[in-house]
Amino acid sequence: MFFASWQNAITSNDTLQHPAVIHNLPDDCLCRALTAKHAGQISAQAGQSGFYTFQILSNHPELGKSVDILDSIVRQIAPVIIITNAQGRIAYVGAYSDGIRCNTGTSLVSRFIASPEDLPAIPVVGLDVKTCRCAE
Repeated sequence: MFFASWQNAITSNDTLQHPAVIHNLPDDCLCRALTAKHAGQISAQAGQSGFYTFQILSNHPELGKSVDILDSIVRQIAPVIIITNAQGRIAYVGAYSDGIRCNTGTSLVSRFIASPEDLPAIPVVGLDVKTCRCAE
């Protein structure tokens, strides 16, 4: 049920361009401090690979353009990253990395941002990991 809600939020947003990397790192989430450097590295790598980068309701230039696609489910499990293919379908949604530090050494998304053409046909949901989470 949540996946369909997220896909609908992305599909119905006219400001998003695809393939996309969409960051949800709320400013009031303490985990942002642990994830911010890794998120910036992901944005840089994704941009070089041909992805558009966005952030949900925050304003940090290194993460891409700010968009308003706040969904209560996504908000409840922040930080979370969403990666879409060229058609706007979610290829990955979940944690940035495995482990509390959210760093590049335990990244879960590096393989997804190597090339938009190599994204999986079936969406990957990476939420069953130990990582820093902010709850509303």
